[in-house]
Amino acid sequence: YWTDRGDDTVNRAAIESPPGTTAASRTDREILIRGVREAIGVTLDLEHGKLYFTGGTAGRVGMANLDGSQVVDLLTGSAGLTGIAVVELR
Repeated sequence: YWTDRGDDTVNRAAIESPPGTTAASRTDREILIRGVREAIGVTLDLEHGKLYFTGGTAGRVGMANLDGSQVVDLLTGSAGLTGIAVVELR
């Protein structure tokens, strides 16, 4: 999973490139979420099947399922966001 600030997306792909491809030529990248202005942070909550992401310019914190479905904005309008982490208190 990664964010791409150039095309404002959250993406995923296998760590290893398919045989015969390079990082630049692989075609197995899945774009999960589009329109995340200046997408810059992503973290996974595997236990709950969620991903969280940030968009720096719009001050956006969002959540979605690991497949990119059911996108929900948790926070918007808080400028200057970069990384993100999930912490579970027990």
